[in-house]
Amino acid sequence: MASKTKKTKESASAAALPIVTDPEMAERFERELAWCVGQLECMMRSSSMKDKDP
Repeated sequence: MASKTKKTKESASAAALPIVTDPEMAERFERELAWCVGQLECMMRSSSMKDKDP
């Protein structure tokens, strides 16, 4: 039974942090990640601008 729980833990961590071996997939993942970061920065900037306005 202990080995069963260990396997589920390993698969859970693997699902949470995927390891990309295909370079094309890695490039696409990086582009999507950069886009998400850009969206977040834009949202944070716009929300901070709203707070500063009287």
